[in-house]
Amino acid sequence: MRTAPAWVLRLVGRLSVLGARFTGREPDITPEAVALVTSRVVCSSARAREDLGYRPVPLQAMLEDCHAWLVEQGLLG
Repeated sequence: MRTAPAWVLRLVGRLSVLGARFTGREPDITPEAVALVTSRVVCSSARAREDLGYRPVPLQAMLEDCHAWLVEQGLLG
Protein backbone atom coordinates (compact mmCIF):
# COMPACT_ATOMS: atom_id res chain seq x y z
CA MET A 1 0.00 0.00 0.00
CA ARG A 2 1.31 3.42 -0.92
CA THR A 3 0.75 6.72 0.84
CA ALA A 4 -1.33 9.24 -1.09
CA PRO A 5 -0.39 12.92 -1.03
CA ALA A 6 -2.77 15.19 0.89
CA TRP A 7 -3.84 17.02 -2.29
CA VAL A 8 -4.96 13.71 -3.84
CA LEU A 9 -7.03 12.90 -0.76
CA ARG A 10 -8.61 16.35 -0.82
CA LEU A 11 -9.55 15.88 -4.48
CA VAL A 12 -10.98 12.41 -3.81
CA GLY A 13 -12.98 13.82 -0.90
CA ARG A 14 -14.55 16.48 -3.09
CA LEU A 15 -15.24 14.04 -5.93
CA SER A 16 -16.76 11.50 -3.53
CA VAL A 17 -19.23 14.08 -2.24
CA LEU A 18 -20.09 15.11 -5.80
CA GLY A 19 -20.56 11.48 -6.84
CA ALA A 20 -22.75 10.81 -3.81
CA ARG A 21 -25.17 13.50 -5.00
CA PHE A 22 -25.73 11.56 -8.20
CA THR A 23 -25.78 8.03 -6.75
CA GLY A 24 -27.61 8.75 -3.51
CA ARG A 25 -25.01 6.68 -1.63
CA GLU A 26 -22.80 7.84 1.21
CA PRO A 27 -19.44 9.19 -0.02
CA ASP A 28 -16.43 6.93 0.55
CA ILE A 29 -14.55 9.82 2.12
CA THR A 30 -15.61 13.39 2.85
CA PRO A 31 -13.57 16.59 2.83
CA GLU A 32 -14.03 16.72 6.61
CA ALA A 33 -12.57 13.22 7.01
CA VAL A 34 -9.67 14.19 4.76
CA ALA A 35 -9.01 17.25 6.94
CA LEU A 36 -8.85 15.00 10.00
CA VAL A 37 -6.45 12.45 8.52
CA THR A 38 -4.15 15.02 6.91
CA SER A 39 -3.82 17.41 9.85
CA ARG A 40 -0.94 17.24 12.26
CA VAL A 41 -2.35 16.56 15.71
CA VAL A 42 -0.27 17.27 18.79
CA CYS A 43 -1.43 16.12 22.22
CA SER A 44 -0.14 16.78 25.68
CA SER A 45 -0.84 14.94 28.92
CA ALA A 46 0.23 17.96 31.00
CA ARG A 47 -3.28 18.85 32.15
CA ALA A 48 -4.09 15.25 33.10
CA ARG A 49 -0.84 15.13 35.06
CA GLU A 50 -1.62 18.39 36.86
CA ASP A 51 -5.38 18.01 37.44
CA LEU A 52 -5.73 14.25 37.83
CA GLY A 53 -2.32 13.10 38.97
CA TYR A 54 -1.91 11.00 35.81
CA ARG A 55 1.42 9.27 35.52
CA PRO A 56 2.32 7.54 32.25
CA VAL A 57 3.79 4.04 32.38
CA PRO A 58 6.23 2.39 30.00
CA LEU A 59 4.65 0.77 26.93
CA GLN A 60 5.72 -2.73 27.99
CA ALA A 61 3.95 -2.36 31.37
CA MET A 62 0.82 -1.01 29.68
CA LEU A 63 0.72 -3.92 27.23
CA GLU A 64 1.20 -6.49 30.00
CA ASP A 65 -1.60 -4.89 32.03
CA CYS A 66 -3.88 -4.83 28.99
CA HIS A 67 -3.14 -8.49 28.20
CA ALA A 68 -3.83 -9.52 31.81
CA TRP A 69 -7.16 -7.67 31.79
CA LEU A 70 -8.23 -9.26 28.48
CA VAL A 71 -7.41 -12.73 29.84
CA GLU A 72 -9.25 -11.97 33.11
CA GLN A 73 -12.34 -10.87 31.17
CA GLY A 74 -12.25 -14.04 29.09
CA LEU A 75 -11.67 -12.09 25.91
CA LEU A 76 -8.27 -13.61 25.20
CA GLY A 77 -7.04 -17.14 25.75
